[in-house]
Amino acid sequence: MPFVWSEDNINQTSVVHEEIVISKTFGDLMIESLSANVNGVELPDYVVSVDDFSEERRIIHIVVNQKDLFDLYQNNEIQDSMEFLIKPSDENLPLSTITGNGQFRIKLNWEPYEIKSGSNVTLLFDIMDVFLKNKPISVNYDLSVMHAEDEIFSTSGISTDSREEHNIATFFVPENINGVILVQFDNLDGNSLARVGLPIVVNRVNDSEESSNEISIPDWVRNNAGWWSSNQIKDSDFASGIEYMIEEKIIQVPRTTINEQSIEEPIIPDWVRSNAGWWSEYLISDEEFANGLQYLIENGIISV
Repeated sequence: MPFVWSEDNINQTSVVHEEIVISKTFGDLMIESLSANVNGVELPDYVVSVDDFSEERRIIHIVVNQKDLFDLYQNNEIQDSMEFLIKPSDENLPLSTITGNGQFRIKLNWEPYEIKSGSNVTLLFDIMDVFLKNKPISVNYDLSVMHAEDEIFSTSGISTDSREEHNIATFFVPENINGVILVQFDNLDGNSLARVGLPIVVNRVNDSEESSNEISIPDWVRNNAGWWSSNQIKDSDFASGIEYMIEEKIIQVPRTTINEQSIEEPIIPDWVRSNAGWWSEYLISDEEFANGLQYLIENGIISV
């Protein structure tokens, strides 16, 4: 976003509030703790808060006060904009989110961390009451693991209210499963609105396994593409999300040459937005959508 870095402007700015919207199907940013930076400079932890009170979206609030603005201004190179970036503050689990009715928080861990098809996975999860300051509680729950439209595991139980013990469920990942699977919690305490899903990855691609000509775009990225094409999220949110997913090897596109003379505040052309909308509705192929991503990389809109 544009911002004039001067003492006069900061003296007239009590607070800067930026919101970044991500899909809850984007598992890598459903981690419990997130950090943020402005123009590459780390911000204090207290500026970041997470709003999980939606079944589909997570809203990251970044609130930078006047003192923080002066610290950024005095200690860093002056620029004419504020570029926000969020990332996990720790690579460690658990994932965390709130059910659609806003009552229960789910924390999810699993072992082993690198999930492979044709092997057993143990889920370790806690169910807590948001209104009791995230105190673990004992409630009925239904748990299922989905791959696309197929259920590969399901169970029901009563959660523990112990702070020292986790709820445990072990299941086998079939040989033919690859990509994102959804750990779905339903009917918590008998409430049909108390439901939420958390995505985890089977056979995550490592650097050594990456193919320079491979195109791999998970279906759950379509949510962000659809929201962006209909102007529900900003260009910067969409670009930051795609950039992070390429860096983390969640999205793979063929390697391309980066334009070294890209403009400072690039504008995403309408045809890329149209492609994203069509791809979100399955009207064009992954390859055609990837062409748009390559354009963003070549023109410095996405940095990888």
